[in-house]
Amino acid sequence: MRDRFKIQNVGISITDLNDAVKLIMEQANSKTPAYVCVINTRATYIGNHDPDYCRILNSSFLTVPDGKPIEWYAHASGLKQVKKTSGPDLFESICSTTQNEKYTHFLYGSTPEVIQKMKDNLLIKYPNLQIVGAVSPPFGSPEELANDAIVKLINKLKPTFFWLGLGAPKQERVMDLFIKSIDSSILIGVGLVFDYQAGNVKRAPIWMQKAGMEGIYRLIQQPRRVNYRSLSVLFSIVPQILRILFIKKVYGKS
Repeated sequence: MRDRFKIQNVGISITDLNDAVKLIMEQANSKTPAYVCVINTRATYIGNHDPDYCRILNSSFLTVPDGKPIEWYAHASGLKQVKKTSGPDLFESICSTTQNEKYTHFLYGSTPEVIQKMKDNLLIKYPNLQIVGAVSPPFGSPEELANDAIVKLINKLKPTFFWLGLGAPKQERVMDLFIKSIDSSILIGVGLVFDYQAGNVKRAPIWMQKAGMEGIYRLIQQPRRVNYRSLSVLFSIVPQILRILFIKKVYGKS
Protein backbone atom coordinates (compact mmCIF):
# COMPACT_ATOMS: atom_id res chain seq x y z
CA MET A 1 0.00 0.00 0.00
CA ARG A 2 1.02 3.57 -0.56
CA ASP A 3 -0.07 6.81 1.03
CA ARG A 4 -2.42 8.90 -1.08
CA PHE A 5 -2.97 12.49 -2.01
CA LYS A 6 -6.44 13.84 -2.53
CA ILE A 7 -7.99 15.56 -5.52
CA GLN A 8 -11.06 16.74 -3.66
CA ASN A 9 -12.50 13.43 -2.37
CA VAL A 10 -10.58 10.98 -4.56
CA GLY A 11 -7.40 9.51 -3.09
CA ILE A 12 -4.61 8.73 -5.58
CA SER A 13 -1.58 6.64 -4.66
CA ILE A 14 1.75 8.43 -4.26
CA THR A 15 3.60 6.28 -6.76
CA ASP A 16 5.24 5.96 -10.15
CA LEU A 17 5.37 3.18 -12.74
CA ASN A 18 8.30 1.24 -11.26
CA ASP A 19 6.98 1.49 -7.73
CA ALA A 20 3.48 0.45 -8.79
CA VAL A 21 4.79 -2.61 -10.65
CA LYS A 22 6.91 -3.57 -7.61
CA LEU A 23 3.94 -3.32 -5.25
CA ILE A 24 1.63 -5.21 -7.59
CA MET A 25 4.15 -8.03 -8.04
CA GLU A 26 4.61 -8.29 -4.26
CA GLN A 27 0.84 -8.50 -3.83
CA ALA A 28 0.59 -11.11 -6.58
CA ASN A 29 3.26 -13.22 -4.89
CA SER A 30 1.31 -13.09 -1.64
CA LYS A 31 -1.67 -14.78 -3.38
CA THR A 32 -3.94 -12.18 -1.77
CA PRO A 33 -6.69 -10.81 -4.04
CA ALA A 34 -6.67 -7.09 -4.74
CA TYR A 35 -7.79 -4.60 -7.35
CA VAL A 36 -5.94 -1.72 -8.96
CA CYS A 37 -7.60 1.37 -10.44
CA VAL A 38 -5.86 3.30 -13.21
CA ILE A 39 -7.55 6.69 -13.30
CA ASN A 40 -7.35 9.79 -15.46
CA THR A 41 -9.02 13.18 -15.05
CA ARG A 42 -12.35 11.81 -16.29
CA ALA A 43 -12.44 9.03 -13.69
CA THR A 44 -11.35 11.53 -11.02
CA TYR A 45 -14.19 13.84 -12.05
CA ILE A 46 -16.72 10.99 -11.86
CA GLY A 47 -15.37 9.97 -8.46
CA ASN A 48 -15.90 13.47 -7.13
CA HIS A 49 -19.53 13.45 -8.31
CA ASP A 50 -20.47 9.86 -7.44
CA PRO A 51 -19.96 8.84 -3.79
CA ASP A 52 -20.11 5.09 -4.46
CA TYR A 53 -17.58 5.28 -7.27
CA CYS A 54 -15.37 7.41 -5.03
CA ARG A 55 -15.59 4.68 -2.38
CA ILE A 56 -14.43 2.10 -4.93
CA LEU A 57 -11.45 4.22 -6.00
CA ASN A 58 -10.47 4.91 -2.41
CA SER A 59 -10.78 1.26 -1.32
CA SER A 60 -8.40 -0.15 -3.93
CA PHE A 61 -5.00 -1.68 -3.29
CA LEU A 62 -3.65 1.06 -5.56
CA THR A 63 -5.25 3.90 -7.50
CA VAL A 64 -2.55 5.09 -9.87
CA PRO A 65 -2.32 8.41 -11.75
CA ASP A 66 -2.98 7.81 -15.44
CA GLY A 67 -2.24 11.17 -17.01
CA LYS A 68 0.11 14.12 -16.89
CA PRO A 69 -2.52 16.50 -15.44
CA ILE A 70 -2.76 14.35 -12.30
CA GLU A 71 1.03 14.27 -12.11
CA TRP A 72 1.10 18.07 -12.44
CA TYR A 73 -1.48 18.36 -9.64
CA ALA A 74 0.71 16.22 -7.38
CA HIS A 75 3.84 18.21 -8.25
CA ALA A 76 2.02 21.49 -7.57
CA SER A 77 1.14 20.01 -4.16
CA GLY A 78 4.82 19.29 -3.47
CA LEU A 79 4.73 15.56 -4.32
CA LYS A 80 7.49 15.41 -6.91
CA GLN A 81 7.79 11.62 -6.57
CA VAL A 82 4.40 11.08 -8.22
CA LYS A 83 4.75 10.17 -11.90
CA LYS A 84 2.25 9.33 -14.59
CA THR A 85 1.44 5.61 -14.44
CA SER A 86 -0.62 4.95 -17.52
CA GLY A 87 -2.66 1.84 -18.25
CA PRO A 88 -0.69 0.96 -21.41
CA ASP A 89 2.66 1.35 -19.63
CA LEU A 90 1.52 -0.61 -16.58
CA PHE A 91 0.18 -3.41 -18.75
CA GLU A 92 3.35 -3.64 -20.84
CA SER A 93 5.59 -3.56 -17.77
CA ILE A 94 3.75 -6.39 -16.05
CA CYS A 95 3.58 -8.50 -19.21
CA SER A 96 7.30 -7.98 -19.78
CA THR A 97 8.10 -8.82 -16.16
CA THR A 98 6.01 -12.00 -16.11
CA GLN A 99 6.55 -13.40 -19.62
CA ASN A 100 9.08 -16.06 -18.63
CA GLU A 101 7.74 -16.78 -15.18
CA LYS A 102 5.00 -18.77 -13.45
CA TYR A 103 2.48 -15.93 -13.60
CA THR A 104 -0.72 -16.21 -15.65
CA HIS A 105 -3.09 -13.74 -17.27
CA PHE A 106 -6.81 -13.54 -18.04
CA LEU A 107 -8.30 -10.96 -20.44
CA TYR A 108 -11.89 -9.80 -19.90
CA GLY A 109 -13.65 -7.21 -22.03
CA SER A 110 -14.15 -5.64 -25.45
CA THR A 111 -15.42 -7.54 -28.50
CA PRO A 112 -14.53 -11.10 -29.58
CA GLU A 113 -12.54 -9.72 -32.52
CA VAL A 114 -10.57 -7.25 -30.42
CA ILE A 115 -9.77 -9.70 -27.64
CA GLN A 116 -8.59 -12.34 -30.14
CA LYS A 117 -6.36 -9.84 -31.95
CA MET A 118 -5.04 -8.64 -28.59
CA LYS A 119 -4.21 -12.18 -27.54
CA ASP A 120 -2.52 -12.96 -30.87
CA ASN A 121 -0.43 -9.78 -30.77
CA LEU A 122 0.60 -10.36 -27.16
CA LEU A 123 1.85 -13.86 -27.95
CA ILE A 124 3.88 -12.52 -30.86
CA LYS A 125 5.44 -9.90 -28.61
CA TYR A 126 5.75 -12.14 -25.53
CA PRO A 127 5.82 -15.77 -26.78
CA ASN A 128 6.10 -17.23 -23.29
CA LEU A 129 3.30 -15.15 -21.76
CA GLN A 130 0.78 -17.50 -20.16
CA ILE A 131 -2.74 -16.39 -21.10
CA VAL A 132 -5.15 -18.83 -19.48
CA GLY A 133 -8.36 -17.11 -20.50
CA ALA A 134 -9.77 -14.47 -22.84
CA VAL A 135 -13.46 -13.65 -22.62
CA SER A 136 -15.51 -10.99 -24.37
CA PRO A 137 -18.64 -10.69 -22.24
CA PRO A 138 -21.99 -9.56 -23.64
CA PHE A 139 -22.92 -5.95 -22.92
CA GLY A 140 -24.48 -5.68 -19.51
CA SER A 141 -24.55 -4.07 -16.10
CA PRO A 142 -21.69 -4.49 -13.62
CA GLU A 143 -23.78 -7.08 -11.79
CA GLU A 144 -24.28 -9.05 -15.00
CA LEU A 145 -20.59 -8.84 -15.88
CA ALA A 146 -19.57 -10.08 -12.42
CA ASN A 147 -21.83 -13.11 -12.63
CA ASP A 148 -21.35 -16.38 -10.75
CA ALA A 149 -20.12 -18.24 -13.84
CA ILE A 150 -17.16 -15.93 -14.43
CA VAL A 151 -16.36 -15.86 -10.70
CA LYS A 152 -16.24 -19.67 -10.69
CA LEU A 153 -13.99 -19.61 -13.77
CA ILE A 154 -11.61 -17.12 -12.12
CA ASN A 155 -11.40 -19.25 -8.99
CA LYS A 156 -10.90 -22.39 -11.04
CA LEU A 157 -8.11 -21.00 -13.25
CA LYS A 158 -6.67 -18.69 -10.57
CA PRO A 159 -4.99 -16.26 -12.99
CA THR A 160 -2.34 -14.14 -11.35
CA PHE A 161 -3.60 -11.10 -13.24
CA PHE A 162 -7.16 -10.51 -14.36
CA TRP A 163 -7.24 -7.61 -16.83
CA LEU A 164 -10.49 -5.75 -17.45
CA GLY A 165 -11.04 -3.74 -20.62
CA LEU A 166 -14.54 -2.45 -19.90
CA GLY A 167 -13.84 1.27 -19.57
CA ALA A 168 -14.38 3.52 -16.59
CA PRO A 169 -16.45 3.63 -14.46
CA LYS A 170 -17.86 0.18 -15.32
CA GLN A 171 -14.63 -1.80 -14.92
CA GLU A 172 -14.05 -0.41 -11.43
CA ARG A 173 -17.62 -1.27 -10.41
CA VAL A 174 -17.10 -4.81 -11.72
CA MET A 175 -13.83 -5.15 -9.78
CA ASP A 176 -15.60 -4.00 -6.64
CA LEU A 177 -18.07 -6.88 -7.08
CA PHE A 178 -15.42 -9.46 -8.02
CA ILE A 179 -13.15 -8.71 -5.08
CA LYS A 180 -15.77 -10.02 -2.65
CA SER A 181 -15.73 -13.49 -4.23
CA ILE A 182 -12.36 -14.27 -5.81
CA ASP A 183 -9.61 -16.27 -4.14
CA SER A 184 -6.30 -14.84 -5.26
CA SER A 185 -6.17 -12.79 -8.48
CA ILE A 186 -4.99 -9.20 -8.97
CA LEU A 187 -7.71 -7.30 -10.84
CA ILE A 188 -6.55 -4.36 -12.97
CA GLY A 189 -8.85 -2.17 -15.06
CA VAL A 190 -7.05 -0.87 -18.13
CA GLY A 191 -9.87 0.14 -20.50
CA LEU A 192 -8.60 1.21 -23.92
CA VAL A 193 -5.44 -0.90 -23.55
CA PHE A 194 -7.34 -3.77 -25.19
CA ASP A 195 -7.80 -1.69 -28.35
CA TYR A 196 -4.19 -0.49 -28.24
CA GLN A 197 -2.91 -4.05 -28.01
CA ALA A 198 -5.25 -5.21 -30.77
CA GLY A 199 -3.91 -2.46 -33.02
CA ASN A 200 -7.32 -0.85 -33.48
CA VAL A 201 -6.40 2.43 -31.80
CA LYS A 202 -3.06 4.21 -31.93
CA ARG A 203 -1.55 5.70 -28.83
CA ALA A 204 -0.59 9.38 -28.84
CA PRO A 205 2.95 10.25 -29.98
CA ILE A 206 5.49 10.48 -27.17
CA TRP A 207 5.65 14.29 -27.38
CA MET A 208 1.87 14.50 -26.85
CA GLN A 209 2.07 12.07 -23.92
CA LYS A 210 4.78 14.21 -22.27
CA ALA A 211 2.80 17.39 -22.96
CA GLY A 212 -0.27 16.02 -21.22
CA MET A 213 -2.24 15.85 -24.47
CA GLU A 214 -2.94 12.12 -24.58
CA GLY A 215 -6.58 12.64 -23.62
CA ILE A 216 -7.01 15.13 -26.45
CA TYR A 217 -5.47 12.65 -28.88
CA ARG A 218 -7.97 9.98 -27.77
CA LEU A 219 -10.87 12.33 -28.40
CA ILE A 220 -9.52 13.16 -31.86
CA GLN A 221 -9.59 9.44 -32.67
CA GLN A 222 -13.14 9.17 -31.32
CA PRO A 223 -14.79 12.36 -32.66
CA ARG A 224 -18.31 11.18 -31.81
CA ARG A 225 -17.37 11.50 -28.14
CA VAL A 226 -16.30 15.15 -28.48
CA ASN A 227 -18.78 17.57 -26.91
CA TYR A 228 -18.84 20.31 -24.31
CA ARG A 229 -19.12 17.82 -21.43
CA SER A 230 -16.22 15.64 -22.57
CA LEU A 231 -13.97 18.69 -22.99
CA SER A 232 -15.02 20.26 -19.68
CA VAL A 233 -14.31 16.98 -17.85
CA LEU A 234 -10.94 16.61 -19.60
CA PHE A 235 -9.82 20.06 -18.43
CA SER A 236 -11.61 20.05 -15.05
CA ILE A 237 -8.37 19.58 -13.13
CA VAL A 238 -6.68 22.67 -14.59
CA PRO A 239 -8.39 25.26 -12.31
CA GLN A 240 -7.45 23.12 -9.29
CA ILE A 241 -3.79 23.06 -10.31
CA LEU A 242 -3.82 26.84 -10.85
CA ARG A 243 -5.48 27.34 -7.46
CA ILE A 244 -2.72 25.38 -5.67
CA LEU A 245 0.00 27.30 -7.51
CA PHE A 246 -1.69 30.62 -6.71
CA ILE A 247 -1.99 29.80 -3.00
CA LYS A 248 1.66 28.69 -2.87
CA LYS A 249 2.74 31.87 -4.65
CA VAL A 250 0.74 34.20 -2.42
CA TYR A 251 0.87 32.42 0.93
CA GLY A 252 3.88 30.17 0.48
CA LYS A 253 1.95 27.00 1.27
CA SER A 254 -0.28 24.38 -0.40
